[in-house]
Amino acid sequence: IEENKNGAITLLRPNHVVEGGSVWWLYAGYELNPYIAFETSYIHYPRANISFDSMSLFTFNYNRSEITSQTERVSLAAKLMVIVPRTTIRIFSLVGVAGLHRDGVVVNSWTARPTFGVGANYNVTGRVMIEIGGDYTAGNGESELDPVEHYLPFLYSGYLRLAYRF
Repeated sequence: IEENKNGAITLLRPNHVVEGGSVWWLYAGYELNPYIAFETSYIHYPRANISFDSMSLFTFNYNRSEITSQTERVSLAAKLMVIVPRTTIRIFSLVGVAGLHRDGVVVNSWTARPTFGVGANYNVTGRVMIEIGGDYTAGNGESELDPVEHYLPFLYSGYLRLAYRF
């Protein structure tokens, strides 16, 4: 099979990326009342292994054709909740700011990015809560000749967590 390669794409973008795996997450929050809470969290994402063509601009600039990149996020967010009538289930939306860290051979930096989430939680007892939700943190993808220097991944996470309430 003959591949149709565009020279500019070969020159500027990765030709293979291997990523995925488990995410681990620590969080703590404070509930002001049943409708408003504040939450801080730390998320550690799996490594991404990125390969470039031997004739790419990246290989020319950095004298290597492969890199490994690690991403982590620290956030502070406000959670607004609505109680579903005749239940103890609460539907919520979350908005905040995240410190996004990308660590690799080319970049080791922290950047502030917006983060958003939605979900539902249920108080099993006065102290135990179950929550299911989704989370998005905006990344950065600038249009430039060497995007590896400024690229931050756009992060999506789904979760199911069990929490202890103090």
